[in-house]
Amino acid sequence: MNGQTPYNRALNKLHTGHEYTYDTERLIIQKALRGPIRDTGAPPSMNGVSDDKKELDRFLFREADRYAEDCMDRHVTVGTENPLFIGASHCPITGNTTVAPITTGLYSGISGLLLMYAGCYRVLGDNKFLTGATQTLDTLSYIDRNPKPDIWFGFTGATSDIYALSIASRILPENMGTELQSAYSKHLIRSIHWLTRVTRPDVVGGLSGTLLACVAIAENGVCDLTDQLIEDIYFRISRPWVPTEKTNLDLGQLGMAHGTVGVYFAAARAAKYLGYTSDFTVWVEKLHEAGWTLLRTAQRSADYGSVSWCRGTAGLAAILVYLDRRSGEVHPLTTATLQWLFDNSSLAEGRCLCCGVGSLVDLLASLSSNSGTTNRIPTMDWTKLIKRWIAQPQNPRIPTDANYLGSMQGTSGFVYVLLRLTSRGDDLPSLLTLDSF
Repeated sequence: MNGQTPYNRALNKLHTGHEYTYDTERLIIQKALRGPIRDTGAPPSMNGVSDDKKELDRFLFREADRYAEDCMDRHVTVGTENPLFIGASHCPITGNTTVAPITTGLYSGISGLLLMYAGCYRVLGDNKFLTGATQTLDTLSYIDRNPKPDIWFGFTGATSDIYALSIASRILPENMGTELQSAYSKHLIRSIHWLTRVTRPDVVGGLSGTLLACVAIAENGVCDLTDQLIEDIYFRISRPWVPTEKTNLDLGQLGMAHGTVGVYFAAARAAKYLGYTSDFTVWVEKLHEAGWTLLRTAQRSADYGSVSWCRGTAGLAAILVYLDRRSGEVHPLTTATLQWLFDNSSLAEGRCLCCGVGSLVDLLASLSSNSGTTNRIPTMDWTKLIKRWIAQPQNPRIPTDANYLGSMQGTSGFVYVLLRLTSRGDDLPSLLTLDSF
């Protein structure tokens, strides 16, 4: 392999179980080896952009269009009967190129692209994004025809695809995606016996993520998911899995993605939806108790994880703002968390929503788009944070030119938050808490 060009090295690695034509192989690799958009000679800049909302909107529209089109151009649709999106990424440091079909799940899969295209179509009004959404739906249809019952759970599972479909079908013309959304829901109901095999209660890969998605889907008006299904999952995660008796928990054990805060939030939201008022009160109290512990732990840690969505205060703040908006009261933990988070926003690295600056920007979008209690809690300068956010690499902890696909790690999530910042897209639901539309 020594002395080979990046193209030839990539060609040798192109083995994903599909028969590609030479032209398709060449196209996939060329797109993988192309540098990220920030190296195209037109780097994003906030120079000259004032606080005027219309001017900021125009800037955000341009950036969303530019990045979404770049994201669209990097992926290849292969096949007609069984269509697949093929994505490729290249690491210039190691020379490795990864080529693989795009898979399920909102966190890192194809439904992130669907939400991005649907949002761009709604906010920017360009039919090219309708084409992108159609291609994505075709690929999701292929996955639907070949369901595996063990892929449904968590933010990385296909239940989050149903959530994305429930939003996209309300944005796209002629209720595009509604039929597929119904088919996915029926698969989930048929696969519910897998609940007994799931041992993870967390949001990203376990039952709490499934529960959050199911509640949001039901709130979005999808009748296929019954209250009985939500209740079954709710009682499953209500078991004593959470390490409430343990002390000295780290951020990973406390945070939104894999920890107690995420589990308590899912349980509280489900209890509220099901009408279990006393249960809801108990879960919120537990959440606040765990939240204070998380905040103190984050203050001691003071690294990028302490201000992240997955483990840190950004995820906690998103939950608290969600709850306060519905209660009409600002909890002291909300004020303390937001104040510390914004005071230490410089700790955040990268553009992504999961562990980068993106979660802080999305939080600002939520704060600005909601009236009532949210105008009495800490905030920070918009343009300063947006300028820093756009200038960041996608994820500095992964040394690659990969244009990641999913909402939480990838460009699709970055574009989606750009849209949420605009006056036309400020009612798009936040993905940090799987809001309903």
